[in-house]
Amino acid sequence: MHQTKQIKANSKIKSLLDDIRSGCSSRETYLDLGIELVRLNMIDQALQSFKRANNIREDHLSLYNSASLYYKKNDFKTALIHLEKARKLAPCFTMISILAGICYSRLNNIRAAEVNFVNVLMADPANRTALTALSILYHNQGRINESLNLVNRVTTLYKPGTKLVKLKTGLIKRSINGIYETKDKNYSKLDEYDKYIQSVPVEIFTDRYGTITEKIEKLETATDKNSRNLISLSLCHLFSGNTDSALEYLMAARGSRAS
Repeated sequence: MHQTKQIKANSKIKSLLDDIRSGCSSRETYLDLGIELVRLNMIDQALQSFKRANNIREDHLSLYNSASLYYKKNDFKTALIHLEKARKLAPCFTMISILAGICYSRLNNIRAAEVNFVNVLMADPANRTALTALSILYHNQGRINESLNLVNRVTTLYKPGTKLVKLKTGLIKRSINGIYETKDKNYSKLDEYDKYIQSVPVEIFTDRYGTITEKIEKLETATDKNSRNLISLSLCHLFSGNTDSALEYLMAARGSRAS
């Protein structure tokens, strides 16, 4: 099955390259080529395709996709440059602020990360990625009441039976209790924040049509739960702020590829 998909992807890439060589290429050709190259994990080549598409005309999705790929390469500064360009074109697209918050976190610019996650919550008060990140961040800063308020919002908004919700919120609550017990001013759990940030899946956005809710409903009712659909589901749940489901579908996609 995996070999069949690879052959199909290679055939599509060849067709797109033929269009480019013949002079019949368009911005959409480069975008489609970039998406196919990402599916084959050819990150550098995909970046070149998105760059050519952006040279023709920039939009927030192609800039966001480029930022996501630079993030995968651990080039967080270049990712942020693309995200700021994307933000100017689509200031209400919350995924820009989410990824910016993640990038700033990886650069240890905690203040800038906080600003971006707060911006996310101003537009989407139920966004789980921002709520969880800020709750851990405030805990590390000793802002106990603010951290607890955010933890309570997470557990109120989302089903407490979800495994990752229990893990994250339980971790934060135990750490807060630890501060009260030890009264150690140097007590720090920054490593837990770093682990959470690195656990958030970052993928490119491949579908320009339909709402996130419509995509999730369509993908979850599809009979064929192949790796491509599972990755799409992961990304859609990430866009909606449901990082737990995003992680679960991402792991399922990796398992599907392995089999």
